[in-house]
Amino acid sequence: MMMRRLTSAFLATAALAALVACEDIPSAAFRNRTGPEALLDRSSEMVNLDLSAPGVLDQLTQWLGDDQPSHAELYCDPAEDTCARAQGILDQFNVPVVVQKGEASGRIALVYERVLARDCDNRYIDNPINPYNLPHPTFGCSVAVNQLQMISDKNQIVAPALSDYPSGHKAAQSLQKYEKKSEEQAETFGTLIAP
Repeated sequence: MMMRRLTSAFLATAALAALVACEDIPSAAFRNRTGPEALLDRSSEMVNLDLSAPGVLDQLTQWLGDDQPSHAELYCDPAEDTCARAQGILDQFNVPVVVQKGEASGRIALVYERVLARDCDNRYIDNPINPYNLPHPTFGCSVAVNQLQMISDKNQIVAPALSDYPSGHKAAQSLQKYEKKSEEQAETFGTLIAP
């Protein structure tokens, strides 16, 4: 009798475990999985230079030569000599300039906006509870970081310029070059080679 109860209790537990194992994996279990986008950090930094300080234009040139900013903001009257020269220096380095009219505090702000790839959290986490037998959340993180490190302009991941003007221009240029070559071959050989 006791053996029969143990057997039926074991079978009931096994049947319950089988039913639980057949349920769908909840979507929350897939969160915090590492992909390349999850490893990107955006940061911005602003460097202010006082245009009334001596040697500020040399300092501006040094800053631009060492590290080019995303854009610059001029808080001065463009009619002033120092402001106009600062704007000329920024134009030489092809830095986009925004002139803040109405606020003539006599300064220039260099804005650096960066997208950085951070490292993985590769520490060992002692968490034996894994009911869905999913890989560890940091599994594949090293591969994702290496993929990001191969991209020089990380803004292409955040805001990709897939078919902007230079890409379309280059494609049209390649097609025109192909058509011109086909026409030259047709003249040389006396037959028309369809482009």
